[in-house]
Amino acid sequence: MGIQLTDEQRRVVEIDAGSHLVLAPPGSGKTEILSQRILHAMRTGVNPERMLCATFTNRAAYEMRSRVEAQGAGVALPEVGNLHHFCFRFLRAVGRLSPAKHVLDDCEQLSFAKEVVDVLREELKIGKQCGKE
Repeated sequence: MGIQLTDEQRRVVEIDAGSHLVLAPPGSGKTEILSQRILHAMRTGVNPERMLCATFTNRAAYEMRSRVEAQGAGVALPEVGNLHHFCFRFLRAVGRLSPAKHVLDDCEQLSFAKEVVDVLREELKIGKQCGKE
């Protein structure tokens, strides 16, 4: 491990199930904790393809990926990126952003937002809730 973890940090690293959100001030060790969490999960059999590790900054994503790569000894890595990275990949995956483009123009943004609002309105109308069909 890169740093000596506190008991509270170690508990976060060793959680065995569920989704996790770590919020703390700058310099408190979030990137190290999450890097260790990823490694712990992979060591306990979690498939990295089932992990999504989102950060607020490119720098944190780069640091996390580097730390996991350094200690993971060439194993497959989970998807690590900042929130914009995942939105960008989503827009590409659903065909909203062509390979030749990196930004939606104002009309495309409005059209996409309207489509999302229409879908949400329809789901609210039929009473669709998370985890229920």
